[in-house]
Amino acid sequence: MLAELDRTGADQISPTDPDARAMAHMIKVGVGYNIQLAVDVKHKLIA
Repeated sequence: MLAELDRTGADQISPTDPDARAMAHMIKVGVGYNIQLAVDVKHKLIA
């Protein structure tokens, strides 16, 4: 795993899900996703 971190330049890696990252929430740290979304107000659609 250390070799892959060096190769990719990433600072975290999850062996089970490459998109998951450790995220701090108040005093706890858990593994999760940073989800972002946008809404088209005119057409009332989630983009």
